[in-house]
Amino acid sequence: MIATLHGQISHIEDNALIIEVGGVGLRVFVPAPLRTRSKAGEMLFLFTHLQVREDALTLYGFESQADKDLFHTLLGVDGVGPKVALSVLSSMTLDAIQRAIFADEGDLLSKVPGVGKKT
Repeated sequence: MIATLHGQISHIEDNALIIEVGGVGLRVFVPAPLRTRSKAGEMLFLFTHLQVREDALTLYGFESQADKDLFHTLLGVDGVGPKVALSVLSSMTLDAIQRAIFADEGDLLSKVPGVGKKT
């Protein structure tokens, strides 16, 4: 699998970055704060998660191993897929997410698009 990547940002899309790696442009879905700080032409190093499905290969990228680990933790929650997990990481800081989970403050998480009380 693809564990990390290092390349130049060639395009910024609404919900992803196109990163040129070895002459290949990879679409990498990233949390919103990273996307808004990024500029075309910058070099970027990301920890990645490759989601393999029958009809798609989707690459998710994170600035730190801690962000990637939290993404994996969120994927372990019933009803949470990669899009919802990325939405959580886009809406809250790492510290706020950890506080909400460990202090059992689910109402904070339920404000995130795609997360309901059952999740």
